[in-house]
Amino acid sequence: MDDIDHITLMYLKIAFRLPGCPVCRLARDAEDRYLRFLLWENVNDLETRIRISQAMGFCHRHAWQTYHGEAADWGSTLGNSIIYEDLVGQVVGRLKASRAAVQVPESKGSRLRGWASLKVWLGHTVAYRPETPLMPSKSCRACESGKLSAESAAVNLARMLADPEHQALYAESDGVCLPHLRLALQLDDSPMGSGYLIAATAARLELLQRDLHEYGRKQAWQYRDETIARAEETATERAVAFLAGSEVPGNLPGLACGS
Repeated sequence: MDDIDHITLMYLKIAFRLPGCPVCRLARDAEDRYLRFLLWENVNDLETRIRISQAMGFCHRHAWQTYHGEAADWGSTLGNSIIYEDLVGQVVGRLKASRAAVQVPESKGSRLRGWASLKVWLGHTVAYRPETPLMPSKSCRACESGKLSAESAAVNLARMLADPEHQALYAESDGVCLPHLRLALQLDDSPMGSGYLIAATAARLELLQRDLHEYGRKQAWQYRDETIARAEETATERAVAFLAGSEVPGNLPGLACGS
């Protein structure tokens, strides 16, 4: 247990008592904390603004979550306005630089070649070209916060499950999703914890498969009078949550999503 982060352990124990994959929940909470701290304290921090600029803002989910979250919490979108004034200006400057880099040719054939050159310059190529002006050089910072939290939670989850006491706590939870099961097995170096996680997940999935089968069977006309159990009724949702990640609601408004 010496190689376990005990703060992460504490948060995992809390997450065990809540719906959904505990790693999904900790990752989502990390994303929410980053966005809330950004809006409350860090909008005018130079290093933070540079990092956001490198990513050219946030991903779709986190951009709208930040916008709606600030509006709901503070009745204003001032923080977003300050961030996006910089970002819009950045795109304007890059577009002007792109236009200046490509001379408008006179002939039709050269116009087509010029347009192809412009598309490459703007980043409209299959290959990722970080040097092109409309491509970000960094990924969404909120996503990175969630990813780092998920990695820490996943490896600590596997390690803590070497302890029978923690196994009993985990058995009462909804269990880990497939993306974070993969992550835990990739990062963990404790065979006992990983072995338990594999066995426990397999046992859960056997029950889930049975519930899915029964739900499908009872849709048939000849079995219409049979009662659909609660576990069978929720089986499809639980299967989606396992394969894709739990739909964990965040503290800020916005689309729910696994990590």
